Amino acid sequence: MHGTKKTLKRLLSFVLSLIFFAETLGAVELRDRITERRLSEYFYSPKGNELLVPVKVLGNVRKPGLYHVPANTSLMTLLSLSGGMQKMSDLEKVVVSQRHKGALQMNLNDLIYKGKDLKLTNYDTVFVPEKKSVFSQSTVTAVTVVTSVLSVLLTAVVVSQRNN
Repeated sequence: MHGTKKTLKRLLSFVLSLIFFAETLGAVELRDRITERRLSEYFYSPKGNELLVPVKVLGNVRKPGLYHVPANTSLMTLLSLSGGMQKMSDLEKVVVSQRHKGALQMNLNDLIYKGKDLKLTNYDTVFVPEKKSVFSQSTVTAVTVVTSVLSVLLTAVVVSQRNN
């Protein structure tokens, strides 16, 4: 229910701002501004003649989501736009799914050091996996508990030997 109230408040705010702008700008100019903003999602460049293509970035990046980028944008540029990699990103196993080539596994270290880059196209999907850690969290917890218990037991043994 709380989310519904918030949505209604936003909708009301949007409608009121439209009414205000319609009175201030006039209906024709308001329509032109809305159309211009909407089209800017799909076209790029001052002349508006370069088509933007949708590309998804998923996985272990700072800002995953759908991005509209110029056609033939490089993989490294897209990853920069998405905020870059997170700490535990596996740079050696990035998967790029392209309509015309299928799924490609990329090693970003090779791309960086060899200076080559992949050009992205319409509806490509980029997935950055998380590195598998050597030990699971439950293993680390168990080892910590065991070492703590051993430490207490050894301390007790040392103290009892000094008292004897």
